[in-house]
Amino acid sequence: MFLSTNARLKSCSRRPKMKIDYISDIHLDMYVSDLTDKKAIKFIDTYMKPNPDSEALIIAGDIGHIDSDNVVLLARLGEYYDKVFFCFGNHDLYDVFST
Repeated sequence: MFLSTNARLKSCSRRPKMKIDYISDIHLDMYVSDLTDKKAIKFIDTYMKPNPDSEALIIAGDIGHIDSDNVVLLARLGEYYDKVFFCFGNHDLYDVFST
């Protein structure tokens, strides 16, 4: 379907705004070790407290040192949000070859 420029601009202005949560410096390994699904859910509900209206989460680095725990946390966060975006922080790259 072809839309004129005016129609496109008009439809864009009606789009609802996306609600996004953001966090950084979680340092998961300071709070919990050997993360299980149950521990991850408790950690998320206790410390992160996701907004049920938010569609996406941005994690701006430093999830934790232990890759396997980071994977569990990210998987569980995917149940709270439609999209989870993250970038590595310096702590995410420590011990990268030993975990």
